[in-house]
Amino acid sequence: MVGIGNRFKILSLGIIILCTKLFGCEDVFFNNCIDIIKENWDIQISAPTEEIFHESSSISFHGDGERYHVFEYENEEDIINSSIQWIDYRDNSINAKVQDIIYDLETYYDVKIPEEFRPNIKDKYKFYTISKDDNSNLYLVYIPGTSRIFVAEDIF
Repeated sequence: MVGIGNRFKILSLGIIILCTKLFGCEDVFFNNCIDIIKENWDIQISAPTEEIFHESSSISFHGDGERYHVFEYENEEDIINSSIQWIDYRDNSINAKVQDIIYDLETYYDVKIPEEFRPNIKDKYKFYTISKDDNSNLYLVYIPGTSRIFVAEDIF
């Protein structure tokens, strides 16, 4: 027979695993990842074919931290015709901010983001950003011809 203390430990472990999957946007909860972005940033990203890459900092109780996603689309028109009003000019600060998030994830959280999942800002690109009063920021980068959106979040 399992004691009350052991039951609590098992239940707690289950809740921790579930929360990690939910907030980490693991493949099992892929659609929730799009919903979380919508809820956090009040935008609707067109549903991608798949999330081909995801890394995040350690998850806090408040959901703050840094997250990086790469969404791939079967039809690039879904990106272009989304509800996002893409900005179509070169802004070097966008590259710097996305690279800062990638750097932080690799340096402080010991993750590796392969080159193939990094936006090549040297090419022509479009972007979209949102900033909140608490200094949280969202950066979306779309490089035409890649069928990918690169999403970097810095949540406070």
